[in-house]
Amino acid sequence: MLSFYGFALFFHSFGFSMITPYLSLFAEKVVGLDMASVGLVMGAWNVGLMAGIVPWGWVSTRLGSEVTLVGHFVFSAVSWFALTLSHDLMGAVILMFFFGLVGSMDMPARRALTGELASRDKLAEATGFIELVNGIGGLLGSVMGGFFWERLGPASPFYVGPLMTLVSVPPMLKLASKVRGASER
Repeated sequence: MLSFYGFALFFHSFGFSMITPYLSLFAEKVVGLDMASVGLVMGAWNVGLMAGIVPWGWVSTRLGSEVTLVGHFVFSAVSWFALTLSHDLMGAVILMFFFGLVGSMDMPARRALTGELASRDKLAEATGFIELVNGIGGLLGSVMGGFFWERLGPASPFYVGPLMTLVSVPPMLKLASKVRGASER
């Protein structure tokens, strides 16, 4: 089951890293914000993260970490694409807050699911594996995001990144059904 999880996180990380290095550039070059405004927009991301991290942990406990991650992948795709719709400071702040709120679904659910899938004596190894796969996806996504930005324009990473994270949904749904089946036995 850890392999389905790793596969899903690889594509999610790939998509996420296609856009994150370019968030501030997009705000500056496409939306036309000055650097002080870009800082405010990036701060809205952190406010969204802080506002959602504890509530999403509660939801993850109640619904299941695997279900929360499926939702996170789907809502991430929506929030990443939505960033291209910002045309002014207020729009960018609102969309980045939403981006952070959706992003806050990830950590509580990911850490819980890693703990659920690994035995206690193998938890550190499982965490290392998951973070390695996540890092490889991030490395490749950052490179590809720059390639798409240069070749197809500044909005292109925000179109392709969501598609990459949606590739994560089928393996997470398969994992969710396996986890649910195992817990019902």
